[in-house]
Amino acid sequence: MQASRLDALLPARTEIPRDEIIESHKDEFTEVLELTPGMNVRQGGRGEMRADMRGFDQRATLFTLNGVPVFEPYNGIVNLDLFPVEMFESVDIVRGPSSSLYGPNGMAGTIKMTTIRPTVPVTAALATTWRNSDYWDVRASAGATRGQVSGVVGGRYMTSGGFPLSGEFDERQASRRRLEDGGTRLNSDRETKSGFGDFGYVTPGQGRVHVTGMISDGSFGIPPSTVEFRPQFRRNDHQEFDHVQVGLDQPLSPAVGVSTAVFYSRYDTRESLFTTPSFDTKILTTEADSNEVGGVGYCGMALGDSDSLTVGGQVRWADATISDTANGELNQADFTTANAAFENVYFLTERVRLVSGLSYDVQTGGGRGTAWELDPQGGVAVEFGRFGELRAGVSRKLRFPTLRELFDPAQGNAELKPEKALVYEVGHRLQTQWFYVTASLFRSDVTDMIENGTQGTSQQAMNLDDATLQGVESAVGGVLGRFGRLDLNYTYLDATARKNMPTGSGSFSDIQHKPAHRFNGILRIFFPYGIGARLEGIYTSDQVETFGTNVRADEFGVFNVQVSKTFGAHLELFAGVDNALDADYEQKLGSPEPGRWEYVGLRARY
Repeated sequence: MQASRLDALLPARTEIPRDEIIESHKDEFTEVLELTPGMNVRQGGRGEMRADMRGFDQRATLFTLNGVPVFEPYNGIVNLDLFPVEMFESVDIVRGPSSSLYGPNGMAGTIKMTTIRPTVPVTAALATTWRNSDYWDVRASAGATRGQVSGVVGGRYMTSGGFPLSGEFDERQASRRRLEDGGTRLNSDRETKSGFGDFGYVTPGQGRVHVTGMISDGSFGIPPSTVEFRPQFRRNDHQEFDHVQVGLDQPLSPAVGVSTAVFYSRYDTRESLFTTPSFDTKILTTEADSNEVGGVGYCGMALGDSDSLTVGGQVRWADATISDTANGELNQADFTTANAAFENVYFLTERVRLVSGLSYDVQTGGGRGTAWELDPQGGVAVEFGRFGELRAGVSRKLRFPTLRELFDPAQGNAELKPEKALVYEVGHRLQTQWFYVTASLFRSDVTDMIENGTQGTSQQAMNLDDATLQGVESAVGGVLGRFGRLDLNYTYLDATARKNMPTGSGSFSDIQHKPAHRFNGILRIFFPYGIGARLEGIYTSDQVETFGTNVRADEFGVFNVQVSKTFGAHLELFAGVDNALDADYEQKLGSPEPGRWEYVGLRARY
């Protein structure tokens, strides 16, 4: 179910097909996203990796699975590594003013995930990876199609004793070590179990009824900061994400088609506090159990040879129950989110397309009344033939507060207003058979930005005055004859906001965890006899660690190397080294990341 025709017109767009996902041999979804323009992958406060886009945190990026928005209503952040990469046919990363049809919570852009669908009678794959420090990852999938019916199932099991620290970590002074003596990072073990399935039936008239589902469960330690000495040690005992959706895509006539789906999601997390790093004395366990049910629907109409209109809407009801072992149930809250929208693409001439859209977004529930906003958008795309395509757009987007930001017993604020942004972009894309070049200028003026601030003697979610997120994205790549391919991208980001004061009288400062410079590169080399090499480079400049201060996390660079050998059409062996230069680096202050991490693996497919 793909509602919008706008996304295909955007220059700030990266499509990652299944072949690239498999060839890269990435273990986690965030690793697939990390090498694309405008993205910054970092460790979040709850221990999982987060994917920020263009200076917005992950709450402001909309994720869709086969066209259905996937959202965690309590924290607003799904642990993306609970999605097994084996399930994806493609991942489409759309940055900037995306379609009005998807509704709220997409200020930064949209990441569209599409599951695999078999096109041959029988297909199967099995992959396994071993890393040092006692890491095993096994993934499998199998699918079949017969007549109008197709289906695929798969799963993943990963267990890790932890990741190795860099050899340079031993050179740190005692005040930067905190119980660490090198070797495996303290409390960095993980385990993940996932299963997924997609089943479809082609209806008369070339429509399709489909059912997609996944269940994923993870547990992991949260390594303690090496500079901020808190008395407790934390573990995420359980993090479960379940999702199922049933949809229909059906042409009604040559000029009219409909897409609709209903869905249910559950996200359950349990985090425990311990007094010692041996984790034998538990202080407290807190659980957040959230559920969401809803439906989406779209209708696309060709109004003529040069005009197409899509109308749609969605309604979603979500609740969350918060409890801990000391007090029992602390809070139970719910809200309903809905939107109605239209989008129109009009060919002014053969080379010029005009885009317009409008979304009416509503949130209500929890005894706080109803918040609603009208969010328009507009744009133009101009084709220059072999000289590429220019696109400019402006859009108003918003993010509604999460259940935690509104109703958390300690930090919630039921008076919060939606976070809003005016998003501007102009970009150009040139693509030929052999190479591509893209460049985009972007700016987002954010008002009522939601962050934790000081209210009296406690922390509380509140609306800050405003923020500006602006910068440049550029990417270039292409084939190097028959022997290779090179892809490079660079992002410059200027992210500033008013200091964290409820009066709004503070000065502007850099927002935390938003590096100004980020550079990624991938070089693929194809040798004879089915041998290939893959080299990856990532550079991230220094960044503010604590908003409103001069405390900064250092810059870092990571270099990854991989070689592979195929045997016929069915077997591939691969080996590699992540962080081959064994650099000691942190994505946020006090959280050392993996040092040199070797791996070997194989993939068999039929």
